Amino acid sequence: MRLLFSSLALFFLCSLQAQTRWNNPSGNSFPVLQNQGWSGEIGTTFERFPARAEKTVRKAVWDLSHHTAGLAIHFYTNAPEIIVRYKVKGSFAMNHMPATGVSGVDLYAVTPDGKLKFAWGSYRFGDTVQYKYQNLVRDPKQPKGFEYRLFLPLYNSVDWMQIGIPDSCHFEFIPVRKEKPVVVYGTSIAQGGCASRPAMGWTNILSRKLNYPVMNLAFSGNGPFEKAVVDLIREIDARVFIFDCLPNMGSLTDEEIYRRVMEGVQNIRNKYTAPIILTDHAGYTNDQTDTAKATAWKRMNLAQQKAYQQLLKNGIKNLYYLDHKTIAFPADGTVDATHPNDLGMQAYADAYEKLLRKLM
Repeated sequence: MRLLFSSLALFFLCSLQAQTRWNNPSGNSFPVLQNQGWSGEIGTTFERFPARAEKTVRKAVWDLSHHTAGLAIHFYTNAPEIIVRYKVKGSFAMNHMPATGVSGVDLYAVTPDGKLKFAWGSYRFGDTVQYKYQNLVRDPKQPKGFEYRLFLPLYNSVDWMQIGIPDSCHFEFIPVRKEKPVVVYGTSIAQGGCASRPAMGWTNILSRKLNYPVMNLAFSGNGPFEKAVVDLIREIDARVFIFDCLPNMGSLTDEEIYRRVMEGVQNIRNKYTAPIILTDHAGYTNDQTDTAKATAWKRMNLAQQKAYQQLLKNGIKNLYYLDHKTIAFPADGTVDATHPNDLGMQAYADAYEKLLRKLM
């Protein structure tokens, strides 16, 4: 009975009339950035690679590793209002991708039965970006509140961030999940271009659908299956490794694509037995009207498929292939014939989910 009264008191004392209390994920005593590798080295900063990677990867890859694609913050609160404010280091938007996707955040509530429900927040972009979520559902049976999952910007770096709630309400960061992650190495498409908002990047859709950590190590225009990046990925004890690199390998010869795939897969397999997925180029949505596009992606797929078949002949086990027919990229699924809109992102996520549920 005393516990019941304490829980009810915690619920009713939470009021909008109280001053705002700001909670800093970077000031926490334990790691809270979900889907981040090397947390022991990276610490509390909003990074995807440890500092030592600057010496081994190309500058373009290093610069893109500061983008927070795939990172998330989970927390409990019973607040009726949540304010997220933060500062980004780059431009808010791109010509083909809105500010809400490049630099925005996304908030989802987790219901008691484990379902994720979207929370819409009003937003403004300025020197400080701010999202305000109001009229949030509360439940006296959940005294410390619902679990919330905050997805961070896809194409920008975060300098600092604070999460504000009324001072009388409960707030609690959730530690990083302990499961082995699904690790994705890829291109701008996997990084999240050009989703309308962060949770609609396909790696984040996949994480939501599977309720499982998915680590995004994709780099816009700079994911051509490079040894320096694979060497870093090899340090992660993953549940599944996904290599979705072909969209950035168009400038390479067939022989070089074959070599990189062969060596990259062997590099991982020399240390881990976890499933490895190689992914086709899904194609261009204008390949029926552009003669050059019609042959480019098919050439890359054939080179990778040749490597895949040879790897199987060499005795590599637990190796899988996701082909373009399974992805079934919709005709209206891009913003520019290459980069998926939300419809295209959903197609990618659906295809991966179907395969991963068989492997996990």
